[in-house]
Amino acid sequence: MKKLCLLAGLFILGVLVHPAQANAEGIARVVVSATDAPVFVMPDSKMTPLRLAKEGSVVKVIGEEGEWYQIEFQDPQFGRRVGYIEKQHVSVQMPAPSQQAVDLTVAESRPVQKAFERQIISQTRSQPLAENGSDPRRQASVPQPTDQASPARNPHAREGFWFNGGLGFGSLGCGTCTERAGGASGGLSLGGTLSDRVLLGVGTTGWYRSEEGVTLSVGTVDARLRFYPNVRSGFFLTGGVGLGSISAGVAGLGTETETGLGVMLGLGWDIRVSPNVSLTPFWNGSAVRTRNADANFGQIGLGVTIH
Repeated sequence: MKKLCLLAGLFILGVLVHPAQANAEGIARVVVSATDAPVFVMPDSKMTPLRLAKEGSVVKVIGEEGEWYQIEFQDPQFGRRVGYIEKQHVSVQMPAPSQQAVDLTVAESRPVQKAFERQIISQTRSQPLAENGSDPRRQASVPQPTDQASPARNPHAREGFWFNGGLGFGSLGCGTCTERAGGASGGLSLGGTLSDRVLLGVGTTGWYRSEEGVTLSVGTVDARLRFYPNVRSGFFLTGGVGLGSISAGVAGLGTETETGLGVMLGLGWDIRVSPNVSLTPFWNGSAVRTRNADANFGQIGLGVTIH
């Protein structure tokens, strides 16, 4: 746990390098010659760099490993720290006594668990004063990572392919009908995401009832648009225009089907239950008009949407 906390501290906190001074042990100091030289926790350039050292930064060399210098610097929160920098990025020279050190800048903000962060803050409060007697927490430090550096993912983010399927209850009527009939109802739709607000695809709606050998079904197949007024909400409006059909059958006599114009309008709400899956309560209204007949039905139900 202590090792993980120290690594988390390197990811979270800025690094401040103190002005170069010749020390009693005679350990060499080098000046960064590259514009932005990456500093790694291990001598491996394939790793994500912890920091970028600005040109002119002064660091203390405490060891060598091939083409790497092992360097030591003063961390305002944790005191002395150790990292690795490639030799090609530095020049070995004795910096002038008046030369001011330049801060290392954060190369990348990396998310850490809140438990680590709380423990790091607790350890920071008990850190001793820096060598010059000042409180390191009062020194100018590199800006700390904020929510803007690693924004939280919108829980209603929509991208790529989407699919929806649902079942429910439907109520059927027509222009000359005096009563409405209830039956099973549902639909399917799928397509692609144009933006966080607009989904485009194709879909179907359907109503069906069978009683005493007589069956009746009405449905649409249409080009479908789904619109979310607020990108951070699951509420949506949907609509489609396409082909509609009315089909009636009597046992022993056969089935007759007519086709014509089909339209639908509806609304619903995506309730996220996992990163890419939502439960979607919905209401849709559909209408079909053929040469000899017309029908309309409303449907209410629950579907599943995959984003």
